[in-house]
Amino acid sequence: MKVTSIFVGFFLVSLMTANPVLAGDPFAGSAIYAEYCVNCHGGDGAGEIAGTPSFRGGRLMTKSNFELSDKIRNGKNLMPSFGGVLSEEQIDDVMTYIRTFN
Repeated sequence: MKVTSIFVGFFLVSLMTANPVLAGDPFAGSAIYAEYCVNCHGGDGAGEIAGTPSFRGGRLMTKSNFELSDKIRNGKNLMPSFGGVLSEEQIDDVMTYIRTFN
């Protein structure tokens, strides 16, 4: 009984961590990134335009998958919304890909 409680507790904590299990296909995400993201965020994810967030660590990459996909879907500041451009699967793929820059 005690082992089950520990496992359930660990499972619940793992669901709330900042770096959750990857949701999409990073290989498909790479192609999407090359088409839609590279001009602003750069080939290495460091950011090409002043003020563009870096995917190479830092506060942005501690965000949950939900928070990152929301930014891709709805945009923020100068970043346009990709919700009408990319499917939910493609959003998951590119989000998973940008997590490989860490």
